Amino acid sequence: MEAAERGGYPEVARLSTEASDVRGRLLAALKRDRFTAPLTEDELELIVKKMEQIKLSGTLLQEGEAAVKAFVIQEGFLTVSAHGRPLAVLRAGDCVGTAGVLRRSNAHSVATQPGEYAVVWSVDVAEISRLLDQWATKYMAENQKFIDRVGLFDFLPGNQKARLAQLPVRTQVLQAGDRVSIEGDVVCFIFLLQTGRLSGVLNSDHDTARRMAKYLAGDVVCSGTCIPQFRQNPLRWHTVADTDCKLLTLDFQTLLQMFGDDADECVQRAFMVFGLNQVPFMAGFAARQKQLLAKAMEVRSYQPHQLISEDIQFALVFDGMMLVQRGTATEELIHGDRYIDSTLFSSQDEAERLEGFATEDLETSEEAVVRLLAGPKGLTMAVLAATRARQAFEELGVSPVASAEDTTDVALEVLQARRVSVLRHLTGTQIERLVKQLVPCIYKQGKTIFEQGEIGTAFYIVASGQVQVIIDGHRVRTLARHGHFGERALLFEDHCRTATVRVVSTEAELWCLEKTAFVEVLTDSLRQEIMRRIEIQDSCVELQELTPVRVIGVGGFGRVRLVEHCHTGLRYALKEVRKVDGKVPEHVRGECELLAEMDHPLILDMLHTYETQTSLYILMEYITGGTLRRYIKGQGPAQREAARFYAGSLILVLEVLHDRNIVYRDLKPDNVMLDSQGSVKLIDFGLAKRLDEGGRTFTCVGSPHYMAPEAILSRREGYGTEVDVWALGVLLFELVCGCRPFEGREKQDIFEAVLKQALEFPAAYGDACGRDLLQGMLEKTPEARLGAGVFGWDDIKEHEYFAYSGNLFDGIVERSVRPPFVPAECHSDAVPQDLEVKDFRKEKTLVRKRTLLRRATTFAAFCR
Repeated sequence: MEAAERGGYPEVARLSTEASDVRGRLLAALKRDRFTAPLTEDELELIVKKMEQIKLSGTLLQEGEAAVKAFVIQEGFLTVSAHGRPLAVLRAGDCVGTAGVLRRSNAHSVATQPGEYAVVWSVDVAEISRLLDQWATKYMAENQKFIDRVGLFDFLPGNQKARLAQLPVRTQVLQAGDRVSIEGDVVCFIFLLQTGRLSGVLNSDHDTARRMAKYLAGDVVCSGTCIPQFRQNPLRWHTVADTDCKLLTLDFQTLLQMFGDDADECVQRAFMVFGLNQVPFMAGFAARQKQLLAKAMEVRSYQPHQLISEDIQFALVFDGMMLVQRGTATEELIHGDRYIDSTLFSSQDEAERLEGFATEDLETSEEAVVRLLAGPKGLTMAVLAATRARQAFEELGVSPVASAEDTTDVALEVLQARRVSVLRHLTGTQIERLVKQLVPCIYKQGKTIFEQGEIGTAFYIVASGQVQVIIDGHRVRTLARHGHFGERALLFEDHCRTATVRVVSTEAELWCLEKTAFVEVLTDSLRQEIMRRIEIQDSCVELQELTPVRVIGVGGFGRVRLVEHCHTGLRYALKEVRKVDGKVPEHVRGECELLAEMDHPLILDMLHTYETQTSLYILMEYITGGTLRRYIKGQGPAQREAARFYAGSLILVLEVLHDRNIVYRDLKPDNVMLDSQGSVKLIDFGLAKRLDEGGRTFTCVGSPHYMAPEAILSRREGYGTEVDVWALGVLLFELVCGCRPFEGREKQDIFEAVLKQALEFPAAYGDACGRDLLQGMLEKTPEARLGAGVFGWDDIKEHEYFAYSGNLFDGIVERSVRPPFVPAECHSDAVPQDLEVKDFRKEKTLVRKRTLLRRATTFAAFCR
C-alpha cells in the first residue's frame, strides 16, 4: 500500500500486533529492555496493543529533543550516537527510546545508515510511564524499605523522611555488559544498586581500559554528579554492569520540587551521611548523630597535584581523585571512596585495618608517613577536620578511646543510658560527662555486687559477662551485656537495695557510676523533677485507692478531678470520659495511644487508664501552675528572654512529635500549662494525629486563630506537620505583641484574615530580629515557611532570635535556664464545686493499663 504520513514517519503495510509471531517478538524485546523488564507479561501486553508499525530512513531520535516515543526494531540496523560520536549499533529485537521514562529529552541520537531503511514498532513513552508508575506504587513499601536500609537519607527528620514515600522510583533491570551511563553524559539522577555489581570503566573500548570504581549492592552510583557543584559536569567514564543487576533510580528534579531550595544541601548532606554509614563505628550512630557529623563537614576543592596539608581526619571524595601515600604504597581514592586518618582512633592498627592497609605491606613505621595529594584532574571532597571532629564528638558524647570497637562500645553505652529511667531526662552534654565518670571493674564468678537491704550509692552497666538478680532468695532475672541495675540509688537518699546482684559468668566487667559524680552533673531543679516523675511513674495505683479532692476542669469530654492516693498522699489529675453506646470515643482512644508513647519532660505525663462499664478514667500528673493563657493575661507582652524560653520549650516538644510523624494541630496558650517551677507542659492531644506514609492529612480541625492557611484549605491538597510551625508563630506573636496577628468576629472572618490579610506588627513591637523570625514562621506558603524545609526545626533553632550564651535548648531540658515566671498553685475559680459527680471508687474496673512501657527513643530524639 502507499505510504502515509503519521507523526512524521511513513507508515508501511501494517501487521497486526495480535499475530502471534509479531506479538511474541515484541514481548521478548520488552522483557529484555532494562526499563520495561520489571513489568508483568499482562502489563507488557498492554504496551504491545498500543504499538504502531513504521518504516523510516534517516533520524529516528534526535539528541536533546523531547523524549515522547519508544521503539522496538523489527528489521534493519540503527546507529546510536552522542555528542557526535557513534556508540552502538542496534538490530532487530532491540528497544530504543525507553529511557524517556526517566529523561525529559533524548540523551542520544538514533538513525539509519544513509540510504538504508528500518522497520520499527512505535509506542508513546507516556503509556510506558503510566504502567511503570502503577508498578512503582505497588512496590512502594519494598523500594522505600531498601532506600531506608541504604541510609542515604538517614539525616532527615521523621516527618521529612516520610515525604520520600511520594518520590517516584524507577527500577532498571540490567544484564551483564549493559551500560548504566556513558562518558560525557550529564546525569541528573541518583542511582541505588539493589542487586548485582557495577564498574566505572575509563576507555572501555580500548586496550587501555581501566576500572575506576566498583559498586556493590547498597552503593550509590555516580554519586558525585548530583552534588550541586558538579551536576552539569559530564561523566568521566562509562558505568557498566559486571553481572545482572537491579538499579533504583531517583530523579533529582523531583527532589528539587519536593524540597525546594533545600534540595541541593539535602543531596550533598545525604552523600555525606552515606559516607559516614560506611565507617563501622559511625554506622551505629542514630540518624541525628550522623546529621550532626555531616553538618561538621565542609566541601573543599584542590588543584591538580596539590598537596593536602590540612589536618583532615575523615574525607569523602566527591569528584576527581585523592592520592594517599603511605611509605612506598599509594592508594587512589575516587568519588564515593573515603579516607580515615589514623588519629581518628588512638589505635593505628585499627585505622589501617579499616582502610585496608595491612601493616606488613608498609616497609617500616618510619617510612609509613601519610602524604595526601590531589589527583591529576584535581579533587573535590567533603572533609571532617580535626578541630571540628573533636567538637562534634564532644557534642555527641563520644570520646576517642583505645580502638574503634571501644568507641562503638562507648557509643552504645551512651545510647543505652537513655533507656534508664533516671538518665532519660539528661542532655547529650550531661550524658557525655557521666560517661567520663564511668569506672570499669572486673568481678569474678560468685562475687556479690551488692546485697538486698544495703544502702545504695552506685549504678552499674554490664559491659561483658552475666549477673543474676535475686529478690528474697528467688532468682528473678539474668542481665547480660548492656544490662543495667541500681539506678534509683543515684537519686534517692538512703535508698535500700531491693535485690541482691551476683556474678554468674566466669567473670563480668561492669561500668560503675557513683552517686557523687551523678549529682554533680544535675541541677537541683532537674534532680527534683526526675525524682517527682519517677515517683509518680513507679506507683502502681488502683482506681479505688484514689480519693477525690475537687473538680479542676469541665468540658464536653467530661470532668477532670484532683485526686489523692489514700496511702502515699501523692496527688494526680483524673479525667473521666463517658462511653458512647458502650464504647470509648475514638478520638479519646487515639489521644491515649499517643500520650502512652510520650515520655518527655515537657509533655503531660499519662500514667494509667481504667475502663469501667460506663466510663474511661485517665490518670495523669497534676500540673499546678495554670495555663500560658493565664500568664499572657497577667503579665502583658513578653520580653524576648521570656518569649524565647516558652517558644524554645515548645520547639523541643514539637520537634519530638514531628520526628515521630505526629502533627499536633491544636497549639494555643490554653493547651500549654506551667508546672510548679514554671516549665512548660503541653497537654490535650485530642486533635493530634500520626500521619501516614504520605505525610498528609485532609481534616479541617483546630482553633481558628491558630490554623494555618493550608489547614483551612485542607480538603484541596491536605497538609502536614508544617501547620504546627504556623501555630507556634501565632502563639509567639501573641506572647510578644499581646494580640493575635489575624482577628475576626466570626470563624469565617478569621479564616478570611488568615488567608488574605498581610502580616502586620503593632508599632510598639520593634524587635527587628523577632519580626524576621515571625515573618518566616507565618509565611502563608507552607513550602517557603521557616522550619518547614528539609532541615525542619533546626532552621528555627539556629535563628538569631534564639542566640544564647550557652545552649538554650539543652539548658531548658537541663533546667539550668531559669523560667521567666514561677507560678503559685492555681485554683480555677471558673469550675463550680457543687457539681453532682458519681463516686468512681464504687465502680468495678474492667481493664487497667499502665502506660509506663516507655520508649527511651523518645528522649533520644531531643537529647543531644
